[in-house]
Amino acid sequence: MGNMLSKNQKNINKEFVTFFCPKCKTKENIPFSIIDMCDRNDDGDDSYPPRFSCQNCYGLMTTLYYKNYNGKVYEYKEDQNLLYIF
Repeated sequence: MGNMLSKNQKNINKEFVTFFCPKCKTKENIPFSIIDMCDRNDDGDDSYPPRFSCQNCYGLMTTLYYKNYNGKVYEYKEDQNLLYIF
């Protein structure tokens, strides 16, 4: 059923955040502490989650699931190619 992430795959344990490149389908785990630091220091638009350039194809990677320090949740649904923000 889509990319239903288990509790351990989400950043609830605050160890890693999984990022996904919709262009080449690459996944990468980035330490939560790095994502949190970048998010807290970003004065930009919070309607977008932290994003990175893919090292394989230079596409734009997005988080599969991320809950920021303000409690805002970003969840990307691979099967629908949609980013949900709540």
